[in-house]
Amino acid sequence: MPNGQLMDRAQCKFCEKHYVTSRGGTGHLRRHMEKCMPAHGQVDTTTQTQLERHPDGSVTTWHYDAMHARESMARYIACTDQPINFGDNPFYEEFIQTAYNPQFKSVSRTTTRNDLIKCFQTQRDELKAELQHLTISIALTSDIWSACSKQDYITVTGHYLDYDWNLQKGILGFCLMDGTHTAKNIFKGIMSVLETFEIQHRVIFITLDNASTDTSSIALFFEKNIPQHGGYFFHQRCACHIINLVVQSGMKVVSDRIDRIRDALAWLCSSNPRLNEFACHIINLVVQSGMKVVSDRIDRIRDALAWLYSSNPILNEFGRYCTTFGLRP
Repeated sequence: MPNGQLMDRAQCKFCEKHYVTSRGGTGHLRRHMEKCMPAHGQVDTTTQTQLERHPDGSVTTWHYDAMHARESMARYIACTDQPINFGDNPFYEEFIQTAYNPQFKSVSRTTTRNDLIKCFQTQRDELKAELQHLTISIALTSDIWSACSKQDYITVTGHYLDYDWNLQKGILGFCLMDGTHTAKNIFKGIMSVLETFEIQHRVIFITLDNASTDTSSIALFFEKNIPQHGGYFFHQRCACHIINLVVQSGMKVVSDRIDRIRDALAWLCSSNPRLNEFACHIINLVVQSGMKVVSDRIDRIRDALAWLYSSNPILNEFGRYCTTFGLRP
């Protein structure tokens, strides 16, 4: 109480020093706290908490969960077809820590691989439990395709109605197929998926391509008494594959012209100077004729080629341009 006046004082909880409060603010108190707390091994936790809203409408304090972050990373890699070592990068870790969460820690590709397998097993078990509780029949579609690694895979997709009569679908199997595409191997690949989900006696029909081996594999299903209701509608032929066969048959009529156009485009795209010269030729044609183009700018080669396919005048000009070099597109 200097000069008989009562003055407010603040006392530090760590060093117990007294500081006079003033009308000028509390900046001196904050500066002392920033120096004193680390000296006594304390961390400032007086930051505003973040809230998390749940699907039921409730709101709780958000806490960082490293396992949940790893699971989300695995789902992101699987859905966007990213490499397994996507998160194992110091620059990515720095980006997440700086922009989103300073507690984030990257994991190795081995850990990410294990998280992907765990995520797959969890999704498979949930889908299997859902199918076990349903009493309705299930429709299947299956196809075989070759990857760029020269390996063949067979995919089995299930289509069914849930309890609310909403049409649902899910990939039941995505398996490596060893050997040739024989009827026996196709049957074994599909049956292994059905036995995994224990739905081999609940399949109402299956949609396959129109290949002879696919048709022959249907007879093996009848031997195992898989089809229901006598199997009258068990084998469904893929309508898209039928349309594709019809289109390919029709294109054989104009195959000679198509081959010449492909050869001309291959000749044009085989040389960068030649491609740039053609792009400049198209740009000058557009400027001189005042044609209306779809895109605002056509100063890129890709735009010029895209416009070539969508514009008859440009296609005719492409023919005249190639004729000058002895080609007949």
